[in-house]
Amino acid sequence: MEAKAAEAVNPFGMIMPMVKAIVALAIGILGCFLFGVIGSMTYPGVGAIAGAGLGFVLFTLIGCCALGVYKDFLPKPENFDSAALVPSFVTQAQGKHGKFTLIVTVHKATDISTFKGLNPFASPDTYVTVEAGKNPPKATCVQRSSNPVFNEQFKLQILPTDKAVVVKVMDQDVFASDVVGYVTVDIDQDIVGRGFPQEEPYGLQTGAKGGKSAGKSKLHLSFDYTDDFPKGHAKQLAMEHPENYEKRTTRMKQSNDIYQTKDYGSCAHLKSLQFNTHFDANEADRQAGMADNRV
Repeated sequence: MEAKAAEAVNPFGMIMPMVKAIVALAIGILGCFLFGVIGSMTYPGVGAIAGAGLGFVLFTLIGCCALGVYKDFLPKPENFDSAALVPSFVTQAQGKHGKFTLIVTVHKATDISTFKGLNPFASPDTYVTVEAGKNPPKATCVQRSSNPVFNEQFKLQILPTDKAVVVKVMDQDVFASDVVGYVTVDIDQDIVGRGFPQEEPYGLQTGAKGGKSAGKSKLHLSFDYTDDFPKGHAKQLAMEHPENYEKRTTRMKQSNDIYQTKDYGSCAHLKSLQFNTHFDANEADRQAGMADNRV
């Protein structure tokens, strides 16, 4: 953000690198003529060509170093992820996680109580946000309840430099949203180190809006890995934490059974439709699909 603001303030920010490159080339051309003359005086013909080439390369390098042209072509430190160059097995040997995809499931929140606004009898309009590293914040739908049930999943790209996943319970108001409470889950110790907990209740660290429910509010979360997680490490975690492995297997089987049911999704019947340019045939397929869904 600061770099973009600096570019907006300095209108010559995009032009200066080109100006410096042109000046460096001009210095190189000057060296080309100078060394070409010296070479022609020493060895006429071949000496002139060799001297011109040597002078151009040498003076161009001197100009680039003096003007700092090389800095404009090197990757910026803030955009270079050095941790991505470290193999995953090295980070695991150090007791740390590598780069992998993390699935966070927000199941529900319990005993959410907030200080009331204009309507003291209304339930809080609660939603949950999930943040980690460079991932954009992800949010659930809003639920008007003190014990909201979400059952929503979010995919996060976890880098070796990421330390924790921050999950916040928010209360949506008319003009803004307030933090009811939050949970900070350490990736190495609380997620990978515990074999990816399933439906785990986490006590909320309550903010000012959730002070009434301090010590009672809980957020139920599950964590899962995908195919990019090292298979050897996954087998080791399954042996070390069999209870979480069994819960994860059961959850995945239940989700797959629901997905395979006939009534899953409002457009499940579309998979049976065939491409047909005849209007009557398509209309018959559509009516049949609607009848199946009503059943």
